[in-house]
Amino acid sequence: MPRASKGRVLRRGVRRFFSSVGAALRTIFSGRPLIVVVLIVSLALMGWLLYDRMAAPAASSVSRGGGVAVRLPEPPVIQQYLAAEQKGDADAVWNTLNPSEKARRITRGEDKRVLAQVLQIEQQAKAYTAFHYTGSYRESSSSATALYFYVGDTGSGQQQRNVPLVFAVDTNGMIVEVEDTLYAAALAQIKAGP
Repeated sequence: MPRASKGRVLRRGVRRFFSSVGAALRTIFSGRPLIVVVLIVSLALMGWLLYDRMAAPAASSVSRGGGVAVRLPEPPVIQQYLAAEQKGDADAVWNTLNPSEKARRITRGEDKRVLAQVLQIEQQAKAYTAFHYTGSYRESSSSATALYFYVGDTGSGQQQRNVPLVFAVDTNGMIVEVEDTLYAAALAQIKAGP
């Protein structure tokens, strides 16, 4: 029995495939106009739904002027703040703050003296062992401030946990606001008194 060449087998397979596709199309489209109309409308609807699903959300999020989440370079002022906080250096922490943030803290009764007490409590509790920069966010419509997100390691062994920290930094590279739960807890302890 003679063996067929690979090219001949491939040509025969391709010919059979296209002839079967042609026969199926002739069967579908011959004498059945309703099926043809339904098929064309279905294809148009699927194309519109795919466009709406893929292209429209991207265009609408840009047109709304939403924020842009990016990983901006870590600002030096936050590194200075964190290093000073670990050392308990109230002057160095105070110097990283924007003048308006300093004024806000003074009006709330959280001047440099109170800051030194908070840092002393954190030092005694050995509050933070390490800090990790996780990401940042800048509002696209306004470049006045950018938010920087950190995680601070606290405790050791089985008692270790992570605490989130959020810093708002202005265009001058100064800290506008800090959200730190351990700082807030130490501050509440000071305000409560002995």
